Amino acid sequence: MIQNDKTYMVYNYSGSPVSITTRTGSILFEGGSKETPWGQPLTFDEIVTANMNGCAFKCGLLWFEPSIEDEMYETLKINKKTLLKDWEIEDIIMHPTADGYAKLLAIDHPMYFDRVRGVMMGLRSVFADIPNQSKVLVDARYAELREGKRRTEIKITKIDRPADDYR
Repeated sequence: MIQNDKTYMVYNYSGSPVSITTRTGSILFEGGSKETPWGQPLTFDEIVTANMNGCAFKCGLLWFEPSIEDEMYETLKINKKTLLKDWEIEDIIMHPTADGYAKLLAIDHPMYFDRVRGVMMGLRSVFADIPNQSKVLVDARYAELREGKRRTEIKITKIDRPADDYR
């Protein structure tokens, strides 16, 4: 049970720093990784205030310790099923499926979708062989969000795969 007088570990799995604002000021989370996330304890009050002041939790920039994650998201009224970690975004981009693309297209917050673009740019920077359909989809959804379209008009009909891809 989430308690007001307790502190909870909050993690940044992204390589980029994340700043949140609480009643007492700003808190900076240094960049981390899947293997070694940057963690910092926050009080429930700090978490609630940061959630009201920004989108770090709503956009999947910061995550809670696994033992209380489900309960914390429920308490904050955040649908955890819509949140993706960076490595999940990378997997969707590199190994496209209709379900994966549907998750990316469902993102209606520009800052959250910026994470998707950031992951793709990271893949480009290491010369990953990104499927063209992923590039087209991410660019098209980004253009929609820039135009203020929260609901996508992009339709996914079929995902073509090379014959040797058994995923």
